[in-house]
Amino acid sequence: MNTPRQPQNPIAQLSELRPESFQPHPVHGAESDWSNTNCYLDVWVEVLNSLGLDPIPALASAFSAEFVGDQWEFLKVRSEDLELLYGIRFGEYDTWKPLREHLVTQLQAGNLAIVEVDAYYLPDTAGVSYHQQHSKTSITPIKLDLRAAELIYFHNGGLYQLANEDFEHTIGAAAETGFVPRPYLDLIRLDGLRQLQAADFQRAARTVLRAHLARRERSTQSDPMGLLVEYVQSQQETVAELGLEHFHQFSFATTRQAGLTAMFAAELARWFARTEKSAAGQQLLAEAANAFSECSGSAKKLQFQLARVAAGRHPDLQASGSTMQRSWQHGMRLVQQWDALDA
Repeated sequence: MNTPRQPQNPIAQLSELRPESFQPHPVHGAESDWSNTNCYLDVWVEVLNSLGLDPIPALASAFSAEFVGDQWEFLKVRSEDLELLYGIRFGEYDTWKPLREHLVTQLQAGNLAIVEVDAYYLPDTAGVSYHQQHSKTSITPIKLDLRAAELIYFHNGGLYQLANEDFEHTIGAAAETGFVPRPYLDLIRLDGLRQLQAADFQRAARTVLRAHLARRERSTQSDPMGLLVEYVQSQQETVAELGLEHFHQFSFATTRQAGLTAMFAAELARWFARTEKSAAGQQLLAEAANAFSECSGSAKKLQFQLARVAAGRHPDLQASGSTMQRSWQHGMRLVQQWDALDA
């Protein structure tokens, strides 16, 4: 195994980034089905990308995601995957002091944090939540100036800056009595950060993938996407009755989470296809990527249809839902067949 490269001072590297010149990862581009996925995944994609690390293999949890009763699983990266791929360790961190003090301490120690804050005070949510609606969301601060009351942070698919009153209500004294007075915080330890050589990284990515395929095999759900689709269709009358506000919450938990899972599954299939040596393997992965992309697109279509339901119309949800179910199952079968080629 080749010796991995250890990046020099990752916090200093990140602190040089500027919101006005920041270039997001392609999954956050305008052509993406879900340019913002969920706040937790989005910050991981951009943190890894900004450290010069490929984030796609860390998203293999897409292959083991399931339906969880009234929503699709909220997709997250797993700590064991991050440690194997990049040497990063993370986990819950107890906030027993004012949040700003913890953040200063950890940034000085060379670590990052994913922290819950109130989207009401995040300028990047203008037109959605900013000074309109209180809601929890996750950000990762990379530069903090207490004297100037300024913060530079990752959120969704970008890098942003806030100051003054927004600063005070996000990580200042006012946050302690606000909408998120005791925020949940994950500490990201970067002291073991490494960049594996290409062949070693490929092997680590395959190990991570196989762990999630094994979780899928052990699951009691033979058709998780079918369960999700069945649930969504059963809620059509409720969506019509409760209107657009309920629709936004419902669709975020169902069609959006399922759709972004399929989108990332497609990205992973393409990622592995780029280094697959056999023609048969390349074909299986290419077909899998197409199937997952079809599932993602159908989830987006189903979400549009649900919006019409909430507006009092009566679209037929059957076709888009059936396509989601069929294409997800097909994509999973193809990935499993590809993996078996090298078993």
